Amino acid sequence: FVEHFQDVAEAVQSGKADYGILPMDNSTYGMVQDNYDLLNRYPKMVVLGEIHYPVSHCLCSIVGEEVESIKKVYSHPQALSQCRDFFSLHPDIEQIPSVNTAIAAKELSESGEREAAVLCSREAAEHYGLRILQDKLSKEENATRFFVFGNEKIYTEDSYKLSISLTIPDNVGSLYQILGNFMFNGLSLSMIQSRPVGDGAFTYRFFIDVSGNLSDSRVGNALSTLKEEGVDFRILGNYPKEN
Repeated sequence: FVEHFQDVAEAVQSGKADYGILPMDNSTYGMVQDNYDLLNRYPKMVVLGEIHYPVSHCLCSIVGEEVESIKKVYSHPQALSQCRDFFSLHPDIEQIPSVNTAIAAKELSESGEREAAVLCSREAAEHYGLRILQDKLSKEENATRFFVFGNEKIYTEDSYKLSISLTIPDNVGSLYQILGNFMFNGLSLSMIQSRPVGDGAFTYRFFIDVSGNLSDSRVGNALSTLKEEGVDFRILGNYPKEN
């Protein structure tokens, strides 16, 4: 058990842990930006699989509190954002970021703080003895995509999803040409995200998901073209699609 997302990456890259799981995207909030940045900072991490997990947040407190008495809510920033409809109805409640939802529940249980609540899962509330004041605060279709990481490259025949990170030359039409490269090879792009490289020059690294297996000649052609065009790219993983 670790407290921070970076600790997961550290454990996997150092070999302390065989596998790690990190949230990457949420259907309501979007990308978990810090975790995409971790992919660049820990190059030995390999994506081995993905999990789509439905997320339902509960408003929980110690016994004796009611929704009307709550003045502050602790939780991970993602959870707070995913429940923005609740906070629009209760604008006076202060939102306080926490490391993650489970730790927020643990800390509230241990502190016994009054007029305070957390956003966490039903399982976390029950584990830490908290009372559920309101259930299903996030949207019913709310789901999070997790990546399963390891430090050993494992590619199987049923791996039909390919995640790649890349930076492109600062030329007119560069991004269009690169994305078109996959289209011309008959490959479907299911996701594209961008993050600043952080060099102060407003350059960006792109993350894309492609449908395909590394043994597929179409994928090979597309990647060969990237090399020929001088594109700096890294294969993050080739893994089975979430069922």
